[in-house]
Amino acid sequence: MRQLIYKGEKNKDLLIMRGVSGSGKTTYAKTLSKYVYSTDDYFTKDGKYSFCIEKANIAHDWNRNRVKDALEKGLSPVVVDNANICAWEIKPYLEMGLLEGYNVYLAEPDTDFKFDLEELVKKSAHNVPRKYLKLMLDGYETNLTVEKILNSKKYFYANNPFGITEKNYTVKDYSFCNKINPNIKKEDFEKNKVIILWKGNKRAGYYLQGIEIFVSKNFHGKGIENYFFKKETNNN
Repeated sequence: MRQLIYKGEKNKDLLIMRGVSGSGKTTYAKTLSKYVYSTDDYFTKDGKYSFCIEKANIAHDWNRNRVKDALEKGLSPVVVDNANICAWEIKPYLEMGLLEGYNVYLAEPDTDFKFDLEELVKKSAHNVPRKYLKLMLDGYETNLTVEKILNSKKYFYANNPFGITEKNYTVKDYSFCNKINPNIKKEDFEKNKVIILWKGNKRAGYYLQGIEIFVSKNFHGKGIENYFFKKETNNN
C-alpha cells in the first residue's frame, strides 16, 4: 500500500516505508526497488545483525547520507526501509525528496497482522521485545501529511519508568551522561544544559541543547530516578 503525499517535478520516486518490526515492511520494500536503504544495514555485518542503541544516531545519519547521495544521483525508485513510526522520523527524508523534486510516497505492507502485537512478536526478524513493539504500536502516527511531517518535532517513544508527566529533569551524574553519549562535554553538563523531558507515560526524550541522545534499555526501570533531579522550570 502506498500513498502519494507530494508530486514532484521529476518523474522519479522516493518511497518512505512505515511499519513495526515483523510487519512485513522489509519484504515489501525489496519488491519495490533495488535501491533500498535501511538504518539496520549499519548494524549488519556478514549477514549478522547486532544492534547498539548508543550508535543509533550515528547509524541514522549514515543512512540519511546514503539516501541523499542516491537522490542526488537521480536513482529511482529510492526506498527508505525504516520503521518511521513518527512524523519526525520521516521528516529528513521528505525534505530530501522535496529538494530533489521527487514524487514522495508513504508505503506500508499490506499484511493483515501489521498492527497485531502477538503476531509481530512471533515474526520480528530482530527479536524485538514485546514491550518495545507495543510502544511502537502505541506511538504509530496516522493521517500524516506533508505539512504535518514538516512541522513535526523530534522525540523518542520510550517507557516512562515512574510516571512523570510534563516535567523537566536534569542529570545528576556526569558519568551517567558519558555512558548515554560519550560525546557530551563536561562543561555542558556543568552548565546544566543536559535535560530529560518526559511526555506523558509513553514517550520520553533526552536532550542536550535540543539534540536528542538515546539511552540504553539498561538505564530504564527501577533506580533510574537516582540519576536525575527535578528542575523547577516548566516544560515549554
